[in-house]
Amino acid sequence: MSTLFSKGEKTKLLPERLVNLRKKRDETQEQTAQNLGLTRSRYSQYELGTRKPDPETLIKIADYFKVSSDYLLGRDEFINEEKEMYISDSEKRIVDGFRELDEADKLYLTDLLSRLKKNK
Repeated sequence: MSTLFSKGEKTKLLPERLVNLRKKRDETQEQTAQNLGLTRSRYSQYELGTRKPDPETLIKIADYFKVSSDYLLGRDEFINEEKEMYISDSEKRIVDGFRELDEADKLYLTDLLSRLKKNK
């Protein structure tokens, strides 16, 4: 029977990469598991390396984190930078609010943001 994983160091990459990707999204295991349609326990086992996802779940996880399954499995060392665009819930609320503004308010807010960045 074929397996997704070869023995050795690459089997340790999946748990490490899952943790890093989840933390980049600023999510708890519970949130990530819920978004993937998994139990927190099962997702936690993937992060701990005590359980391996089946091919269908692996693809679902890769799609969710916008990376390739090869990246998750350690067959690819790089994340496609175009795909790696995560925003937190608070950032989503800001974007949604910005989209509801009229053009004058958008310009004002953009100018304010520029001034705040310069003051750092």
